[in-house]
Amino acid sequence: MSVFEKIGDDFCDNRTEVVLKDKRASSKYTGLNPNNKLSICRHRIDGVIIKEGSKCDYLLLDMTDQKAYFVELKGHDINQAAEQIRTTIEVLEPELKQFTIYARIVATRINVTDFRSSGFQKLQRKVKNRLDVKNILMKENLQTNVIS
Repeated sequence: MSVFEKIGDDFCDNRTEVVLKDKRASSKYTGLNPNNKLSICRHRIDGVIIKEGSKCDYLLLDMTDQKAYFVELKGHDINQAAEQIRTTIEVLEPELKQFTIYARIVATRINVTDFRSSGFQKLQRKVKNRLDVKNILMKENLQTNVIS
């Protein structure tokens, strides 16, 4: 039995839009599922699946196309966000062997020097450049991975 089955899903269905928000920051991630073609499961990681240590906020699983989106909603520390996602991937990777891994960081403030940080570079290598960072709001078509 996987960790996801033990904990349960926030939801697992084919809704047209998945919105992830953080109460502490004004950043927001929206995953779009046009025509309801994908079966999407949302898991709250921070404090639910992983209770201690460094971890990201959410995991979206596209059960149709076998894609896993690790999402961190952050104030401004991109390096810390990258480390949180990377450590979460390392913990959950054995459960997601058949999934393609993506990393998404949405921050309220972005410092371009953070893109050169070791934490950011390690995450970029880990997810084979399937890493995107946006300021305040990220909208992504989950079928095509087009981000606006």
